[in-house]
Amino acid sequence: MYDYQLLQAKYKNIPFFIRKESIDQLGQKRIIHDYPSSGTRYVEAQGLVPNEFSIDIFFSGLLWKDYFELFKTVLELASPGRLVLPVFGVIENVVAMPTSASSNMTDIGIITMTVKFSVTVEKPSPTSIVSSQSVSASANAAVAGLGAGF
Repeated sequence: MYDYQLLQAKYKNIPFFIRKESIDQLGQKRIIHDYPSSGTRYVEAQGLVPNEFSIDIFFSGLLWKDYFELFKTVLELASPGRLVLPVFGVIENVVAMPTSASSNMTDIGIITMTVKFSVTVEKPSPTSIVSSQSVSASANAAVAGLGAGF
């Protein structure tokens, strides 16, 4: 006989039970460059992709409805928060994507949800590009090159 234990997780300090947790997205962003008439391909790395998680959660017990209402409230907040998972650990700066909840009449007192979470930054900032040549110098060189061809 197996001894199953319900595992708990938290999002923005609201506890819930989980049935399954998975990392849906991890690794590198990649762009595929296929070269015509060659049968060759170059796969270009574009940096790390932000992690995404899917979690099958449920609310049960004496205060199931209260915890569900609290969880629903924090889902509606725009700010990111901390996600604590039993297997994948603590993940900071996480937002919950839009989701749905369900309950059925054969399992009164249980609300189930599948929630997707994505890692984010508070406010993205523009990326600066460092060039070894000024824009005007590059433009003058291009114009000079065009003039010689005519």
